[in-house]
Amino acid sequence: MAAIKILNMFHLSVAELAGRLAGQPPRLGRTRLIAVDGRSGSGKTWLAGELAGPLGAPVIHMDDLYPGWDGPAAALGVLTDWVVGPLERGQAARWRRFDWELMEYAEWHSTAADVVLVEGCGSVRAALAPVYAARVWVEAPPAARERRLRARADWAVYEPHARQWAEQEDELYRTEHTRQRCDIVVENLQPGADQAKLVVHLRGGARSAVVSADARTATAAHRYGDEIPNGTSGPLSAYLTSVPRMHGPPAEFQPNHVLHQLARRRGSLPARGKDRHRRVR
Repeated sequence: MAAIKILNMFHLSVAELAGRLAGQPPRLGRTRLIAVDGRSGSGKTWLAGELAGPLGAPVIHMDDLYPGWDGPAAALGVLTDWVVGPLERGQAARWRRFDWELMEYAEWHSTAADVVLVEGCGSVRAALAPVYAARVWVEAPPAARERRLRARADWAVYEPHARQWAEQEDELYRTEHTRQRCDIVVENLQPGADQAKLVVHLRGGARSAVVSADARTATAAHRYGDEIPNGTSGPLSAYLTSVPRMHGPPAEFQPNHVLHQLARRRGSLPARGKDRHRRVR
């Protein structure tokens, strides 16, 4: 079976990584949509926040889009219709923040910029593959992730749901092959000011422009060892029928069939193989 490998490892500062991301062409109307995904406690929110400044990009947190504790799989429709759809049409993304205290959607927000960051579990989705300028996977050892989660102010609220959330992450990442689809893998061993350089793995393939010419002078290069089966092509409508929505949309939610529009415009896609109490993972 044909495979794509992560070929190169570099030590990059956040600013250097942002520079590479800024060079990617827009693939969602005029917008460069950059997704930052990974497991709870990996440091997604920290990295997205650090990238936001040099990129001049607003950050949309998946925590604000999930419809409750069954959110990762169910958020595809919300992400598509509230964020991707409007940006594809040249409009501002318009989305509602989920209130984790009241367990319902609250006020509306608008987001528009040349670069938009979306971070959180499920921000990289197979069905939306054509629209990302770049997809970033953030990872850290399990012990480090658990230590970070337990140190957070909202741990007492999150703890009763931690196992359920981890199981949902496992299922989503297993079915969507999320890590393998990402263009960039960041080893986030110690997020914070003390981490001067990130360990960054850049994947070859269609988006290898992220590497740029100065990759030849990078600190190190080696085979990272992940073999990723290439997806098979198929109609997007068939893919959509295979992605369950765990919750129906809120009453004000009016699907605009953005994914079908993308299918017609771009062809087939690979088939799949608070403000008050925001859960920051």
